Amino acid sequence: MINVNQTLTGKDSFTMVEDVVLRMYTLLDGFTIETAGLYAYLRSWRQNDPNHKLYSCVWLSREEIYAQTGIGRKPFDRHLRALTDCGLVRMEKGRLREPNKQVFVVNEPLTEAEFRALYPEQIARFDAALQEYYGRRAADQEQFEEKRKAKFQISEVKKPDPVPPGETPEKSEAIRELIEWL
Repeated sequence: MINVNQTLTGKDSFTMVEDVVLRMYTLLDGFTIETAGLYAYLRSWRQNDPNHKLYSCVWLSREEIYAQTGIGRKPFDRHLRALTDCGLVRMEKGRLREPNKQVFVVNEPLTEAEFRALYPEQIARFDAALQEYYGRRAADQEQFEEKRKAKFQISEVKKPDPVPPGETPEKSEAIRELIEWL
C-alpha cells in the first residue's frame, strides 16, 4: 500500500535506466518509448536490497500503478506485455498474504552485445530504415543545391553595365585600375 504521507521517492533515491532500453529495445515490435517509461517506473519501485525476500520485485497493485502513472488498464497491459515478451519484467503470483496479488519481477536489460546477438533482424530493419532516410535526405540536398545554383546563375547573367550612365569609358577604366592597384 502506498502511504502518500510518507516519502514517495525514498531516501537518496535514484533510478537509472540503461541506454540500451531507450535506444535498442524500442526497435522491438510493440516496445515504445512509453514502454521504456513504464520499465523505468517499475525499476523505481523495485526492492533493491539483495537480502530481502522480494529482491527485484514490485508488489504494487495494478490499481496503484494506474493511479500514480495515469496509464489506463489497456495501455498498461499492452506495455506490460511488451516488457514480458522481451524479458525485462516477469509476473509471479504474490508472495504476500493478499488474494489475487501479482508481483512484478523487474529484470536487468540485456547488454548491447547480447541484444545485437538476439535481435539481428531488428538491427537490420533499423539500418534499412536509416539508409532509406539518408537516401531521401541526399536527394533533397541535391535538389536544393541545383535550385541554389540555378538561382545563382540567373543572377550572374544580369551583370551591370561596366560603364555607368554619364561616365566615359576612360574614366571608368581609370577607377578600375585604381581599385586594382589598392
